[in-house]
Amino acid sequence: MKNDKIKKLINKKVNPVDYETFVNPIHQKMRDENNNQRPTFKECVSVIKRFYRMEMKKKLPKWIKFHTTSGSRSTWCRDRQNWMIHTHTTWEDIIHKSCHWIEYQKYGSEAKIHNLNSFRMEKRFVEYAYKHKWHMGSLTRPTKPKVVVSK
Repeated sequence: MKNDKIKKLINKKVNPVDYETFVNPIHQKMRDENNNQRPTFKECVSVIKRFYRMEMKKKLPKWIKFHTTSGSRSTWCRDRQNWMIHTHTTWEDIIHKSCHWIEYQKYGSEAKIHNLNSFRMEKRFVEYAYKHKWHMGSLTRPTKPKVVVSK
């Protein structure tokens, strides 16, 4: 009886006002601070891997591959093993899509889009990304200059 009440509460759709209040302002801060710069492909891959490890408490499986895509295709994991990352994806988009995908991985058929679990996970992810300044380039490592050795 108690579990049914908890499930009903969790599976209830979250009011869009809650997203407007708690999630979207952080996305707006990210856009304002980085002049709407889009994440690079490597940053997107790093975001997905880090969020997966953060939520699932284990590394992303090796068989999941990452590819770039363009045109009318959106960023999403197709056929359960190929992440297609659109070349014009935004920070908001990659955080939102990775949150939904991780929710599907974690809860399986119990996952309901935009329910309380989804909302709490996305809020946690956005706050984490903002706190660590991912939108300002903190995910990219500086490239080391190549040293040419003459013989």
